[in-house]
Amino acid sequence: MKFTSYFSIALILSISLTGCQDKHSKQEIQKVLRPVKYISVHEDNTGAVRTFSGVSKAQYEAKLSFRISGVIKKLNIKVGDILKVGDLIATVDKLPYELEEEKARATLAQTQAERRNRESEYQRVKELYENNNASKSDLDSSRALVESARAQVGSAKKSLKLAQLDLEYTSLKTNHNCMIAEVFKEENENIKAGDTIASVTCGKKSEIEILVPENIIGSIQKGMKAKVHFDSLNNEKFVATVSEVSVSSNSGVTYPVILSIDNQKKELRSGLAAEVMFVFSKPTNTSSIYLPPVAISEDSKGRYIFILEDNNNKGEAIVKKQYISIGELSSKGLEIIDGIATKQRVVTAGVSVIHDGMTVKVD
Repeated sequence: MKFTSYFSIALILSISLTGCQDKHSKQEIQKVLRPVKYISVHEDNTGAVRTFSGVSKAQYEAKLSFRISGVIKKLNIKVGDILKVGDLIATVDKLPYELEEEKARATLAQTQAERRNRESEYQRVKELYENNNASKSDLDSSRALVESARAQVGSAKKSLKLAQLDLEYTSLKTNHNCMIAEVFKEENENIKAGDTIASVTCGKKSEIEILVPENIIGSIQKGMKAKVHFDSLNNEKFVATVSEVSVSSNSGVTYPVILSIDNQKKELRSGLAAEVMFVFSKPTNTSSIYLPPVAISEDSKGRYIFILEDNNNKGEAIVKKQYISIGELSSKGLEIIDGIATKQRVVTAGVSVIHDGMTVKVD
C-alpha cells in the first residue's frame, strides 16, 4: 500500500516537472525569436515631384577626321581651343596628292588630243563615204573610235576631279563654331582615312540626357520645364526644357530624354553630373510603390527585400526573400518597379539578422 502511494506521488511529481519543463521550453523558444519591424506596402499616385540623374553634354558633338590617308604635317589645335567656321585644324602632306593631280591633268590632256584626232579622222572617212570612196564598215569603225575617245575624255575629267578633291581634303577645317574637347593624333603621325583627329563640342546651349522609367515616360512631353542643379557648380540652379523624348527603350525599362539648358553659362561643360527635377501639375498616369532604402539588400543575384507571411501563431511570421527591381531615389524613398505587390508586409528593421524561411516576432 505504501509502495503504491510512493509511486503515485512520484508520478505526480514527474508530470509536474515535465509540465514545468515544457512551459519553460516554450518560453525559451519565444525568447529566441528575432523581433522585426515592418511596413505595409501601398501605392503612391501623387507623383507631383520626380527627380532623375543625368549628365551634361554639348548641343552638338563630333569627331573630326580626314577623308584621305597620309602623314600629318601640321596640327593647329590643342584641347580647349575655340574655333570659328573655316579655321584650319590640321593638314596632311600634300605632295603625293599634288603629283596625282598633275598626273590626272596630263591624262586628260592626252585623251582630249586623242579625241580631236579621232574626230578629224571621222570627218575625213565620212567625206570619203559620201563620195563612195569608203565603205560603210569604215565609217562605222571610225565613229566607234570617236565615241571611245570621248568616253576616255569623260573618264579622265572625273579622275582629275577626284584628284583635285583629294588635294582639297589634305586640309581639315571646321564648318561650325566649336571647342576642341580632345586631340587624338600628333604631327608626323601616319593616319588612315577616317581616323579620328580630334573631338569637338559645338552649339550655344548645353544639354542633359536622362533615363526615364516606362511608367513615367508618358507624363513627359516635349517643351516641359524642369529644374536642374549641378553639385560641381555649388548646386547653382538652372532651368531646362525637354527637347527630345525617345519613342523606343534602350534597355527595356528606361527611355532617353534630352533637355536643353535655358540659362546657359560658360561654366557649363560636357560630362557634369546633374540632377533634374520635374514638377507635375497633375499626378503621373500610374501609381508607384516606394520603400525606405534600409529595407533593401543586395547579393550576387540582385536587390531583394524580406516580406512577412502569416504564421499560425499570433505575433509571429515567416520571412520570405523576394527579389525586386528598383527605379529612382526620391524624397519618398526608392521606387520599386517590379517584384512587389500592395498589402505585402516588408521588413524595415532587423534585416541584417534574418534569413529566408526564418520565423520571427513581429511588432
